[in-house]
Amino acid sequence: MGQGGESAAQVRGDGRPSPSPTPAEKADPIAAVGRRLSLSTAEVVRLRAVAAAVPLHTKVRSAQKDDAAVALLLLVDQACAAPDYATLGKGWFYPDSRMEYRRRLHDVFTCAASRARQLASAAHLTERLKAVAAEDSPKKAATDLTALICATFIDEIGAGKGKGTPTSEWRPNLPAVRAALAAELLTPLRALTECDLTSTMGGSPVPSAAIDHVVADISAAVVAGRYSGTVDSWVYSNPGAKTQLAGLSLDAMRGWVFDDRVRHDDMGDLTTVDESGLGVFWATKIGGPSHGFDYEGQCLLPLVSNARHKVILVQDPSWPHHHPVGRAHFRLLHFEDGRTPVLWMETMNVDFRANGIDDGKFLAAAIAHAAAKAEKMGVALSLDTYAKRTAQQVIESRAELWAKGATLEVRQDRMVLRPSVGVVEASDYLSHKHDWVQTVEETTHEMRRLVYTPASAAKKEGGDGGEL
Repeated sequence: MGQGGESAAQVRGDGRPSPSPTPAEKADPIAAVGRRLSLSTAEVVRLRAVAAAVPLHTKVRSAQKDDAAVALLLLVDQACAAPDYATLGKGWFYPDSRMEYRRRLHDVFTCAASRARQLASAAHLTERLKAVAAEDSPKKAATDLTALICATFIDEIGAGKGKGTPTSEWRPNLPAVRAALAAELLTPLRALTECDLTSTMGGSPVPSAAIDHVVADISAAVVAGRYSGTVDSWVYSNPGAKTQLAGLSLDAMRGWVFDDRVRHDDMGDLTTVDESGLGVFWATKIGGPSHGFDYEGQCLLPLVSNARHKVILVQDPSWPHHHPVGRAHFRLLHFEDGRTPVLWMETMNVDFRANGIDDGKFLAAAIAHAAAKAEKMGVALSLDTYAKRTAQQVIESRAELWAKGATLEVRQDRMVLRPSVGVVEASDYLSHKHDWVQTVEETTHEMRRLVYTPASAAKKEGGDGGEL
């Protein structure tokens, strides 16, 4: 093993992968790459010039001048620290908080299999970067660096190898790969690609070919920058998505697709967002771990592939770790008539490491967010009855809504689940199964729920009513 690879994987000097890049490293990413890979001063100077010469991807709105330099640092960092899922597989022995994946102190980062792969990744990157630095043509060097970053990311997540859509058909671009690395997606995408997702938590079989295809389609969309965020992105435009969203009005469609961000000044300056973008991949590392990408990865597929599925994330300014601290699954389903849409929100989960955080207002903030979404879309909102008191406080405080005919009531409902693009569905609330293959339309058992019907939905909503 070359000196460069060893240095990259042992910065701490104790045999553990280095932690995530510091602000100082991000300020001069190429110098940080040089230190991590033991490149010479001349090679660092040359690579800095090459990265600066990479042309701006003018067709991508999010493109930035430092895409190459920052993407390279994040790629080196994540590739030289990620677990070897091809060997370890999925299981309940992984960390249950995103913080632990950044600190990299857990055994899954330091075991023999993971260390060997990290060192091999470091050696490969060192060799390739030395070749780029030695290239005489500035234009070719810039092209080679861009190709290196994109191709190495795809290789590091374990894509290809005869599974799903061939990577030769993918259309990666540098801004999209940088965005994926900034969202720390190398690890979750590798887990989804390399872990065996062909059985449910209960041991029932899941069709492997279908899983391979959907995981490859997700990864291909991520590196092409067309995963989510617009009506024509992959999440909202694949054939299964069109089935899930069929029958929505144009206003309701736009209201659902757009990820609203709300600041709650009266709730400790909490911020909520109904996330359908790259943040969904880490959402299930907040609280209840069973849907985590390396615990029971098949359980994450509904969230990251279904147009009907988002997650409400809660950000708290008192939480210093730069990622959400609370989350609640958030779906667009249909009442039993199969035509009337309804927003469905599940329980609030809080990061297991959020010691000392006052999470008392997280549920209220999420309900306020979901209710506003329902009002904008003109659909009902279904909540668990345990949230009755909080919902009453949040929703009934808005007197102007009741003057217009809004209602809040407990009722018995069945939900229609249109086929899942992610092959499986996973929910402790929609079924007792936890996760199950859901490739055909299903109707759930009858459930007692708290339903808020805004005035904008009162004339459209179906189902039997009840008294609160």
